[in-house]
Amino acid sequence: MDDVRYKAHLYYRYDLYRLFTIIMQERHRNRKQYFLEQADTTAKFVIPYIEQVMPVTPSSRILEIGCGEGGNLVPFIQRG
Repeated sequence: MDDVRYKAHLYYRYDLYRLFTIIMQERHRNRKQYFLEQADTTAKFVIPYIEQVMPVTPSSRILEIGCGEGGNLVPFIQRG
């Protein structure tokens, strides 16, 4: 890759990084959206992952040690 194309590639990657940073900053500023995304991710991925090892039932005891708003707990609460 010649020098000009390489520099263009670096500028392109830098612009993508800046765009990604802006999107992520907005995502973290919108606390309701972030909370709902946590709940959705847990329902779609975390619970099915846990259920590969053990069932998640209303009698299950779940210890969640988190540092956020608790959106990850919503799907567990919805199960009883």
